[in-house]
Amino acid sequence: MHPDGLSHRVAWGVLNLCHRESNSAPSAVVPGEWMDVSLNLDECGYRFGPGQRIRVAVSTNYWPMILPPPGDVSLELALGPSTNVVLPIRAGGDAYSMSTPGVTDPLPVYQSHRPSASERTVETDLNQGVTRVRVLDDTGEDEMPGHGLRTRHVHQDCWEIAHDDPLSAKSSTQFISWMSRGAWSVRTESESHFHCDAENFYVRATVRAYEGDALVSEREWAHKVARDHM
Repeated sequence: MHPDGLSHRVAWGVLNLCHRESNSAPSAVVPGEWMDVSLNLDECGYRFGPGQRIRVAVSTNYWPMILPPPGDVSLELALGPSTNVVLPIRAGGDAYSMSTPGVTDPLPVYQSHRPSASERTVETDLNQGVTRVRVLDDTGEDEMPGHGLRTRHVHQDCWEIAHDDPLSAKSSTQFISWMSRGAWSVRTESESHFHCDAENFYVRATVRAYEGDALVSEREWAHKVARDHM
């Protein structure tokens, strides 16, 4: 946290407490029983300046980045001499001299035929008690220099969960890719859907391939995965 109150997430980490000793042989957490836990955060390089403070935030959920457990949980931390944060310090100097590259802009210039778009929205349905997180990433349509190949990719996600039911978590994803040159064009369309119950995760997906408007290939999958302490 900066002296003016501005804060940034420097690193984060996730640990399923059932996997606190082993990922290959997870074991259930006993309610009310104290345990020692060690959590590694993502590696990163960050410079903390004078007057900045380091904050450690602990939470029992981080949806939609992390799926919730089957039921509501609570967590109590015992702070004491054995509770600590270990920060590695980079040895060596803080300044390096680098020469100016001979070519300041080495990337080719792509002709744009459709602008890109990016959206992130959070919807709260007060009537149903549901929150939805929607993501849209559209690369736009660009033409590669030299041979006229045009490409475009559109990715859409929706995560949904009810406020009082962790087993209501579900998601859907759509990804469409186009390529064309002159009168020739192809595209692929994929969809995936996820939901869960107390015992299993359920995933189903479809991929379709088109040449022009003609469907040339289609595949479907459906899998059930045991939660196994997840």
